[in-house]
Formats: sequence, C-alpha cells, structure tokens
Amino acid sequence: PQRTLIVGLDEEAFPMSYSDGDSYAGFDVDVAKAVCGTLGWSIRFIPIKAGDAYVELSSGNIDCAWGGLALDAADTRLTTLSPYMQNEMVLVVRTDSGFRRTG
Repeated sequence: PQRTLIVGLDEEAFPMSYSDGDSYAGFDVDVAKAVCGTLGWSIRFIPIKAGDAYVELSSGNIDCAWGGLALDAADTRLTTLSPYMQNEMVLVVRTDSGFRRTG
C-alpha cells in the first residue's frame, strides 16, 4: 500500500548523503529514492547522527536509518541488512609526487 518512508540520514556524509540546499543528495539518497519509486511510496528524509539511530528508530521518528551511516552490526537492538555495495578507498597522486605504489 501507499505510504511515506521516513529515512534518517547523516547530512554530512558526502558523497553518500548530504544537504543540497533545501533537499538531500548523494548515492544512498538516490538508492532510497529509487527503492521508494519502485514500491510506489513517497519518501521524507530527516537528518540524524549514527549514534542516535537506535533512539530515533525506537521512538518512531524514522522508519529506517539510511544514508552514510555506519552502524554497529553487532548491536542486537537493531536489525541490519546485508551490504548493498562493496567499496575501497583509493589515493590518487601525481606520478612525480614522491609516493610509490605499495600494493
């Protein structure tokens, strides 16, 4: 049935989720919008901090925490889903920078 999914996100987690004027943008924001679009739901984003996710979920302020949040998967108070993305950090430097590739 039609509903509005209320999503808690970290609005300072660029590029996953971030404030963009009067709205939010980022990879996680786009994925959440796509999921809601597929389900025929509307979506509303509320900024939260990762450490407050349990309180926000328990109080009913949000339906899910999604958007640049790194939560403790071992916390039994929360239900976490499997990762939907694998990622690696990469450092890019000029060839003449003095850094050498080590791996």
